[in-house]
Amino acid sequence: MAYAKDSSRNGSYRFSNGSVFPMRKFPVYILCLLICAVLIIPVSAAPALISHSPLFAGNTGKYPAATHQFYNFSSTPRYSAGIVVTKLPTSSIVSASQSRTFTEADNGKTFNMTRGQTVKITLAENPTTGYMWDTSVSDGIRISGDSYKISNPGLMGSGGIHTWTLVLSKSGEQEFTALYKRAWEPEAFSTFTIHFNVK
Repeated sequence: MAYAKDSSRNGSYRFSNGSVFPMRKFPVYILCLLICAVLIIPVSAAPALISHSPLFAGNTGKYPAATHQFYNFSSTPRYSAGIVVTKLPTSSIVSASQSRTFTEADNGKTFNMTRGQTVKITLAENPTTGYMWDTSVSDGIRISGDSYKISNPGLMGSGGIHTWTLVLSKSGEQEFTALYKRAWEPEAFSTFTIHFNVK
């Protein structure tokens, strides 16, 4: 198509078909094309960029699925700078160096323990009444400590707390038994028994 400069129009060109192109508006057209390129190209390339991002590693490359996985905050407890920080569960295995204390509230119960672990048994006792604890243990338990402490030394007839320190030296089912009785009476007033499943 032929065109010629139209001297009657400032900075314009007239085509052979009679249409006129105003050259003074040419920078505006170029600017519009650049804006469209900036907006359209990143949007069209976004799925490809996201599918290759390390943040979506292991995803099939489908953009909606990747977005759902990345922003699913209910699946993990904590986030820091876009990195998932998962809180690890506390181990249920009790170290042999840890000591546990059991009381009358644990009477008749069974506990899973570790071989070599130390435990303490604390029971109320009042020798002034003639009642004392008579204890016995199974073969896999060693009594390493035996003590009694008066609760109120200034009060006559006051009772106290009897404490036994036990070492669970062997695996298997172990048992600690204590009879609360008077030495001259055949029947016990009460009985305390606790079982340990030692592994």
